[in-house]
Amino acid sequence: MDNVISKLKRFLFKNKALLLVLVLGLLFRSYEITESFVGHHDLMGAQLGVVERNHLRYGFLETKFGAVTNVIDGKLIYYSNYPQFGVILLSLFHMILGVNEWTIRLPYILFGLANIILLYAIVSKIWDKNTALISTIFLAVVPEAVYFDRFGFPIGLFFQFLFIYLFIKWIEDNEKKYFYYLILITLFGGLDSHYFLPFVFLFFLVSILFRSKVNIKLFSLIPIVAFIAFLINMLHINLLSGNVAHLSSAVDKYLGLELLLSPSFYRVFLDRFMSQVGFIVLTLSFIWFWNALTKKFEFDDKEKLFKNSIILILFAYGLMFFVLMPGAVYEHDYFLYSLVPPFIISAALGLQMLPKNVHFPILVLFVIFSVYGVIGMHGNSAYHGEIRDVARYINVVSNPDDLVLATTFEREDFLKYYSDRSVLVTINLTEFNEILVENKPPIVLLSDFEFDEVQQAEDLLLEKDYYQLNDSRIPEGMYVWKKRD
Repeated sequence: MDNVISKLKRFLFKNKALLLVLVLGLLFRSYEITESFVGHHDLMGAQLGVVERNHLRYGFLETKFGAVTNVIDGKLIYYSNYPQFGVILLSLFHMILGVNEWTIRLPYILFGLANIILLYAIVSKIWDKNTALISTIFLAVVPEAVYFDRFGFPIGLFFQFLFIYLFIKWIEDNEKKYFYYLILITLFGGLDSHYFLPFVFLFFLVSILFRSKVNIKLFSLIPIVAFIAFLINMLHINLLSGNVAHLSSAVDKYLGLELLLSPSFYRVFLDRFMSQVGFIVLTLSFIWFWNALTKKFEFDDKEKLFKNSIILILFAYGLMFFVLMPGAVYEHDYFLYSLVPPFIISAALGLQMLPKNVHFPILVLFVIFSVYGVIGMHGNSAYHGEIRDVARYINVVSNPDDLVLATTFEREDFLKYYSDRSVLVTINLTEFNEILVENKPPIVLLSDFEFDEVQQAEDLLLEKDYYQLNDSRIPEGMYVWKKRD
């Protein structure tokens, strides 16, 4: 470990400009780091907070290393759609500093800064230091990366970048130790994300093309390791949920292949790209792509083709989600994150094709535009702020083991995090009544923002011996009811 740290110090000392870029990246990512989870995209932060808190409260053995999001009648309820390796890794951080807004965001930000270093190392090895520096400036401030580097995404990118770097080192130095490192990173990356498996297979396909550079028999072990990691994740999900059938419903929900024929899908994607990545990156990337296309990606020059293939792999990986899961892409703008690496690398190469005297002005403009983009992505939701406020109120007037029933949809994690209570949610009156009868929740929250049948729900509550709490701390349009002792 000391050897790694000393090498990193020497690396940064030799590349002082990169150090300045890291400072810039840290400043951008630290914007509102201590603020509440009330932003339009902050649901993930609240969910991570709930999961980390439950890891600390119940311990890894009782949670079975799973993401516990609720405890109903003493039963642990899991969110098991995604692997939990990264979250478990960062639980060690929260054991020391506790769980709050800035401690949830900070470790992911550190991974985001590590990705800037890795990107510099990769691009400088494949191309040159100037292109590497420009790439890192883009990554340091591009709004999509800045914002989502505060949640779970930079860990997956960290393993991808480390994989690419070790892959290149193994080819260049022909030392087996880098291959062993590749196996280790493939295992960790596969345990962190289901999506690491297709990423590895894309590299395997390219390695076949460059079999003169790569020991293909040896490298064929890498996708096998990735598949083993995938199977381990499936077994873990089966342990938590009893089966993996629920994953198919999650996949069906996000397929939405009919969206590929809808103009609105592409319009929404382009709008998001312009605000969260930017017109400058798109234009510069197009300059590189057009130049590469006119030269047929220099297919006759194996060395240059290898360089271009790295970008094309990253593009193929990012576009995979748009082609196979358009429903998810349409609903969640964080899928743009997977397209940031190929766009910023190709944009850096595109900038290099322009006259040198325009490089600095373009970079300054991009940084300025990114400031506005980052602030825009941090835009707070007034309703999320009201949920936070009423959740804090519920924390005061209830007991730690009390169950809360709330008429909200997909915002329960805000309630869980700020009330520190288990929460059941519904916006269906029949289901609302069934929960009242079966679970007898001591606290009920009604919100007319998402629920049209507040009056009927209040009638049911009166029938079942609940009374309404009147307090100035309860936001307008929300009603807190409590069951009589």
